Amino acid sequence: MALPHKLNINYTAPEEIGKALNEIAEFKDFIKYYDVGTAMIKPYFEKVHRDELESLSGYFNPEKTNIEFDFLLAGDKEPENDVERLTLNLSNILKSVAGAKEEVSLASLQKIQVELHQGLEHESSGIGLRMETNSLFAATEAVQNLNPIDADLKTWLEDLIKTANTKQTPALIRCWLFYYYFNIFKPYPAYNELVAYVVCKRILASDKLDMLNTLNLDKYVFRDKNFVEVFKKLTDTEDYYLKLSPDLSEYLEICIKGFLNNISASRNGANDCVRTQLDFASLTPRQKNSLNFWLEKAFYIHKDKLDELTPRQHEMMLLIAKYGSLSNKELVPVFMVERKTIQRDFNTLLELKLLDQRGGGRGLRYYINMRVAI
Repeated sequence: MALPHKLNINYTAPEEIGKALNEIAEFKDFIKYYDVGTAMIKPYFEKVHRDELESLSGYFNPEKTNIEFDFLLAGDKEPENDVERLTLNLSNILKSVAGAKEEVSLASLQKIQVELHQGLEHESSGIGLRMETNSLFAATEAVQNLNPIDADLKTWLEDLIKTANTKQTPALIRCWLFYYYFNIFKPYPAYNELVAYVVCKRILASDKLDMLNTLNLDKYVFRDKNFVEVFKKLTDTEDYYLKLSPDLSEYLEICIKGFLNNISASRNGANDCVRTQLDFASLTPRQKNSLNFWLEKAFYIHKDKLDELTPRQHEMMLLIAKYGSLSNKELVPVFMVERKTIQRDFNTLLELKLLDQRGGGRGLRYYINMRVAI
């Protein structure tokens, strides 16, 4: 088989990309509306980060050495072995992903590699591989036997890097293409999966698709059974060159579907942050149902109308969502304005079909309009 002189990437972009971008835009609207910034979402991010590291440890801890993740990440203990040191190194790299500005390059790949191996001591096939035997295109016999064409590999990797930086291609395509080909090339004797994973997340972060750095791609994409099956189907051949030119359409479709599940998890995490701020645990079952409906459904149905509201009307909506229903009389002392002022606000919210009213006279109460969602 003649060797390709240039990397030939073949795929059809999945239709789900549009859906993913729309859901990310909705997520951004949600966190802006509720001011869910880094500080508020920090507890959720820390949980995701811890779970992500535990999942990724499968790549560098095949012997299942005990890792005290909680103590390590809290800074309550020093790493006692190379597995724990590498866990901390990876943790620091992933935390910096959201702020990474540089494009993908051979130098940036080398930088990730150096940061992964910083402080490791023992030489082995996995943990603590010496830097002098772990550089790009290392001329070791094992690497030569696996892939005897280092010159072509370097050319193809440079093509892949250009693809990873090409803004005309959606980031949701570029990141998965990089992950696939980098794991085919395997330019390092160790930890190719981790380097590919970091770069995958950096490409998403560079286009602000990282959901406040709450993505756990390993859990929702790379551990997904459908991804495992399609990746195995693509790579389950001894012919190295066939792996270089597959149709990646199905692979990309599986990746985007997994990413959509990750978006849903991040949105649920943001919802939980808002629930915590609103003392969700103290609410009655009926009040919880009302608030959940607003956060999970009604907000997205009505979000185009929310820009028309005044700050007081925004707060009224949230209070009604929290408590299930409220009356004019109950809100007067909250905002310290006259009843007719509150009534004008209620009339505006009714005209926008954000609220529904039930009862009459002194028994008149206002509820989140659930009928619009049907």
